[in-house]
Amino acid sequence: MKKVLSTVVTAMLVLTVVAVVGLGRYLSSGKTLQPWHTPSKFAESFDYKNGTFADYIAWHERRVRAGRTDNAPDSVINNILPFELMPEADCPVNPDGRYPNGIVLTHGLIASPWSMRHVGEYFQSHCFYVLGVLLSGHGTRPGDMLVSTWQDWQQDVHFATNLVAPGPTVCSCPGILPAAPCRCSKRAGTRWSMR
Repeated sequence: MKKVLSTVVTAMLVLTVVAVVGLGRYLSSGKTLQPWHTPSKFAESFDYKNGTFADYIAWHERRVRAGRTDNAPDSVINNILPFELMPEADCPVNPDGRYPNGIVLTHGLIASPWSMRHVGEYFQSHCFYVLGVLLSGHGTRPGDMLVSTWQDWQQDVHFATNLVAPGPTVCSCPGILPAAPCRCSKRAGTRWSMR
């Protein structure tokens, strides 16, 4: 009885796999990918070691404009780009000219820096230096996600974090969920939360 049951289950699994593969081949036959399904040809790399955040924004603008398949207006392009928000003039500044508090904001998988701008403006109003990054592979076409890795995204975040690192406060604001909490910690160990 056990052997018969095992044979039936195995046969059903094999038939299911064959059916799924066959249906997939049938549904995809004669289909061609659209340009937005393939990676863009933009090959210029960014100098993460020596570049400034202004250079980073300009590089992303070139990348976004070259990689998109539509003729998006400047207002759309500008919302996709990384952003930098400086604290108000009356906020404290370190002797080296840097701000004591900084934050790097990252957007979610299907979002852009625009989705984090309101959070950045909140922190800016509390004397934070704010950088909103555009993760590699985002902002252009879906095909560019095929050649992006988590290491590319980590490089974007490390670049921005190094620009704000001298401050005593380090913040993390994940952009995957709108309700995700922002957590900041003083290097001395105290905690501050946006909520």
